[in-house]
Amino acid sequence: MSDTMKQAYNKNYAFQVWSTSLVLPLIFAFIIASIDSQSLAGLPAFIGFGLIILGVSLLYSLPALGVYYLSYRYLLQTPLSPFIIKLILLLVAAIYITITFYFFFGTDFLNLKSDLEFPLSYFASVTIASFLYKLTERKPITPDV
Repeated sequence: MSDTMKQAYNKNYAFQVWSTSLVLPLIFAFIIASIDSQSLAGLPAFIGFGLIILGVSLLYSLPALGVYYLSYRYLLQTPLSPFIIKLILLLVAAIYITITFYFFFGTDFLNLKSDLEFPLSYFASVTIASFLYKLTERKPITPDV
């Protein structure tokens, strides 16, 4: 790294991961539903249902976002590498996804006979989002005037 560049943390990382992890499962569900039905006839209903799910997800994930963001801010103060910080935040997100689905579905969520595609799509999306965005970025050093 040159003397004119410094490493800075992405202030929007937590919000980027959160918002992406809410939208990606709907995209996954649409792809799976399209493959299963081989028709786009139900697309308008699916979009309407998806918007309802997105709204509910936004509301119910706000406490998780709060904990995720506070964890993010705390971890930035540690000497851990960005990769380790991402892994810890991924674990925090996975725990809160599990808690949310447990809150809605009880122990049926943990039953392997149940339909796990929906919760697994959230786990997959938060994993993708965690590594999709950069935690650090290089910024030019501006001289103090």
